[in-house]
Amino acid sequence: MKFGRYLDENKEQEWSAHYMEYKKMKKIIKNIAATASEATAGGALDGKTQGVVSLSVPTPSAADKDDAGGEQQMNVEEDFFRMLELEMKKVQNFTHQQVTEIRNQLLAIDKELASAASQNKSARVEELKKEVVGIGNTFLRLEKFVNMNFTGFYKILKKHDKNLPASPPCRAFYMARLHNQSWVRGDYSDVLVTLSRMYGQLRGDTHGKQEESGKQNFIRSTKKYWVRVEDVSEVKYAILQHLPVFLQKTMGGETDSQLVNSVYLDNSQLELYHGRLDKTPGAIALRLRWYGTGGPKQVFVERKTHEDAWTGEVSVKERFIIKEEEVLPLLEGHYDIAKEEARLRAKGQSEEQIEEWRMLVVATLQAITSKQLTPTLRSQYMRTAFQIPFDATVRISLDTNLCMINDRDPGPGRWYRDPALPFAHNDITRFPHAILEVKLQVTDEASTPPWITHLLKSGMLHEVHKFSKFIHGCAVLHFEDVQAVPYWIDDTSVRQSIINSGALPLLSRSEGANALYTHLMPFTKADGQQTRQEKLKLVADQRAKEAANRRQKRLQAHKAAMAKQASGQQAQREAQLDEGEVAAVWAPDDDLYQGQHAECCECDACCCDLDACFPCIGAFGLGPQGMTMAGQRVEPKLFFANERTFIHWLHMAVTMSTVSVAVLAFGVQGHVSQYYALAMLPVSLLFCGYALYTFQWRSARIHDRINDRWDDPRGPLILAGALAVALLFNFGIKVHFKKEKSCVCLLF
Repeated sequence: MKFGRYLDENKEQEWSAHYMEYKKMKKIIKNIAATASEATAGGALDGKTQGVVSLSVPTPSAADKDDAGGEQQMNVEEDFFRMLELEMKKVQNFTHQQVTEIRNQLLAIDKELASAASQNKSARVEELKKEVVGIGNTFLRLEKFVNMNFTGFYKILKKHDKNLPASPPCRAFYMARLHNQSWVRGDYSDVLVTLSRMYGQLRGDTHGKQEESGKQNFIRSTKKYWVRVEDVSEVKYAILQHLPVFLQKTMGGETDSQLVNSVYLDNSQLELYHGRLDKTPGAIALRLRWYGTGGPKQVFVERKTHEDAWTGEVSVKERFIIKEEEVLPLLEGHYDIAKEEARLRAKGQSEEQIEEWRMLVVATLQAITSKQLTPTLRSQYMRTAFQIPFDATVRISLDTNLCMINDRDPGPGRWYRDPALPFAHNDITRFPHAILEVKLQVTDEASTPPWITHLLKSGMLHEVHKFSKFIHGCAVLHFEDVQAVPYWIDDTSVRQSIINSGALPLLSRSEGANALYTHLMPFTKADGQQTRQEKLKLVADQRAKEAANRRQKRLQAHKAAMAKQASGQQAQREAQLDEGEVAAVWAPDDDLYQGQHAECCECDACCCDLDACFPCIGAFGLGPQGMTMAGQRVEPKLFFANERTFIHWLHMAVTMSTVSVAVLAFGVQGHVSQYYALAMLPVSLLFCGYALYTFQWRSARIHDRINDRWDDPRGPLILAGALAVALLFNFGIKVHFKKEKSCVCLLF
C-alpha cells in the first residue's frame, strides 16, 4: 500500500487538517522532475554529455542556459522547501497545543479527584475515572499522529532525493532538523507519570514495607518479552492502569524512566557467557550496576546463579552495595571486608545478616580471582518500572533504548569506558526492540492476575525464552570468541542491528543453525508462512543479485576489450573510463540496498533517540502484529515419561506376540486356536511398530519444543480397531466351527 493511501485511511478524522500535506508535496516533486527532464532534453547539445571537448566547437553561453525553464524549476523547488517548513511548523504547533491541553486537563482532574475522594463522592469519582481513561486514549492517538507525520516527512524527503538526482540531496539535512523539533525531542513522559498517579488513587494503592539489608535475595518467576517500538506507549498505558510507575530517587523530575548501566564481568574465554548460554547448573553471572545519569556513586554488585527448576532448586539473584571508589579494589581482590563488617554492625545489622553478606562477598572475590574476571560488556538502557512500592507480588520492568558496549580494556584506572570518548561501530550494538520483563510471586498459574493474562494475549508482547542482554551483547560484540550463539540471533528483526555492529560473520556462521527453533523467534515466520511483502523482497533481492552479476560480466568484457587497445594516453583515458563504468555498475545496487535497508536503519536510530518523547516514531511498515506463542517448557521428566509410554505399548505387544507364538508352537495342528494366533501375531507386530514410531516422533517434538500437541489422537484408535477386528475374526471362526460341530452331532 502506498503511504499516501495509508495516511488517508489511518489518520484521525477530527485532526485531518493538522496532518502534513503529503500528496501535495508529492505532486510538487513530480512537477519539478517533469520540468527538470524537459530542461535536460533541451540542453542535450551543450557538450557536457560527451566524454571529450573540442576547442573549435562553440558551446551555449551562460545567458542561453538561464532560460525560463530553469527559473521555473528553481521557483517550484523553493515552493517545496517553503511548504516543508510550514508543514513541520504546523505539526509542531498542533502537538504542543494538544499536549498542553492534556496537561491542563490532568491538573484539573487531579485537584477534583482529591476533593471527591475525601468527601466520599463515589459517583463523581467514577465520572472522573472515565475522563482519565479518555485522556489516556487521546495521548495514544496523539502519539500515532506524531508517528504518522514523522514517517511522512521521512518518506517525502527520501522521494525528493530519489526523483531529483540533479538537485542537491536534502534528506540528511532536514532529518537532522526534524530530530531537533520540539514535537520530536520533547519529553512527554510526565503525562504517563500523572496518569499513573491518578490510577493509583482510583485503585487505592497502599505501600508495602521496605526491608533494608546489606544482602538482598530475589526468588521469583520471570518471563521476558520483546515489544515493538511502536507498541511501547500502548503497553505502558495498559500496565499503569493496574500498577503504578515506580519512581526512584535517581530519576529526577517527572519522568517515567531512569538510566541503568550494568558492567558484566567475564574472562577472555567467555567462561561465564558459555555457562549462562548452556544453562549449566550453578552457572553464575557477575555485574556491576548503577542507576541515574552521570558517574556512579553507589554500585550494586550482583551475582545471578542458575539452577534447574526440575531439580527442586531455584535460580537466585544476590547483591550487595559498595561505593564507586571500592570497585577497583574489589576487581583486584583487595576489598576490605573487615571495614565494611564494622560499618554494618554500627548500622545495627544482625550477626546472621552480616555473615550472609560476608559469605556473598567472599564468594564473589573468589570467583573474580580464580576465573580472572574483568569488565567485558556494558549494557545501557532506560528502565520504566511498574510496581506497588516494596510489594514484589507483581513487578514489571520495560527497558527501552537498549544498547550494549564492548567494555574490554576500559583504560588505566577505569572499570568502564569513558563515555566522552567516541565508540567504533563494532564496539556498540543497539537493540531494535524494547524488553519487557514480568516477575510474579504467585502460588500457581491460576492465581495470575487476569489483566496480565489479557496483556500477554494482546499480540503486543512476543516471548523470548531466557533472553539475556549479557548473552546477546557478548555474541554480537565478541563473536570471534564465542563457541555458540543464542537462538534469537537468527531472528530477522535483529539482523540489521547485528550487521551495523560489524558482526556479519556471526550471521553467516549461524545461518540455518537454528532452523529447528524458528517457531521460537518472535518476528521470524516458519517455512511457508512468509508474508507477501517478505516474498516480494526475496524475489527483488534475487533479481538484484542477478542484475549485478550481469553488469559485472559486461564490465569485465569491456575492460578486456579496452585492454587490447590501451597505450599511452589511451591507457589513462581507459582508467578514467573504468572508474566511470564501475560507478555506473554499482550505483544502482547501492541505491537498491538503500531502498531496502537504509530506511530501516535510519528509522531505528531515530527510534533509539526519541523514546523519551514518542517511542514509536519512524516505525511505520513493520508488518502485521500477532501473538507469538512461547515454546513448551521442557524438563527431563518429559523424556522419562515418553520412555515409560513406549515401554507400556511394547509390553502389550510382547504379551500378545508371546501368546500367539505359544499357541502356534504348542497348540494342536489344525485347531481353531491356530487361526486366532495367526490373527493376533500381525496385530502385535503393528503394536511394536507403532510404539517405536511414536517414541521417536514424540522425542523429536520434545527436543525441538514444538508448540503443538504431543499426543496422538488417532493412533490408539487405529490399533484398538485392529485388535477388535482380530477378536471379531476369532469370534466368527469360533461360531462357524461351533455350528459345524452341532450339525455333525445332529447327523449322528
